[in-house]
Amino acid sequence: MPSVYYKAYIIMLQTDIRYVFDAEDKESEDVVLTPFKAGLCGSRKVRIRAPSMDYPLLHDRDEINPLVGDSTALGMDDARHKFSKSPDRFFSHYELTFPKGHALSSTVIYDGAGDYEKLQMKLLLLELKHKKMEFVNEASYVGFYVARTDTGPRETGAVKKKTKKSDTSELLADYRGKKQRQAGTKSS
Repeated sequence: MPSVYYKAYIIMLQTDIRYVFDAEDKESEDVVLTPFKAGLCGSRKVRIRAPSMDYPLLHDRDEINPLVGDSTALGMDDARHKFSKSPDRFFSHYELTFPKGHALSSTVIYDGAGDYEKLQMKLLLLELKHKKMEFVNEASYVGFYVARTDTGPRETGAVKKKTKKSDTSELLADYRGKKQRQAGTKSS
């Protein structure tokens, strides 16, 4: 556990974990090495990049098209083709502006932040359960962490005793020392 910590925010985006798996798969033609990323773009602004089309709409055509009807299926096929031919449409960009008075940083909590102040990212997997659900489903989120530095650092752990003695303690230490020295040596 760190000895110093900061108040922080976690920005969570629901995602399909298959985007992460595809980024890891070097043999895939649709490789996007960093499907999600975020960084600071000002003292109180965060910019996030994420895929702009849901994974099932883009890649699960054979499962979706029979469910939506012929006309909709044709329109979705056309949209998929246009989308795949325009790499600039692949990502959506979001800019979050935090309230006045907030100061944000990623370098105080993440060693890999660098000059761009990249935010630390974690994959969060949740099991979805409900008494009316026959099967357990899973939801995945990408979480980005950013610290609030305007509130200052916080400390953890036990409070350490101060070792500096007061002037009075020093006077008494000298007095006790003399008395002990005198008691230890007998004078004639």
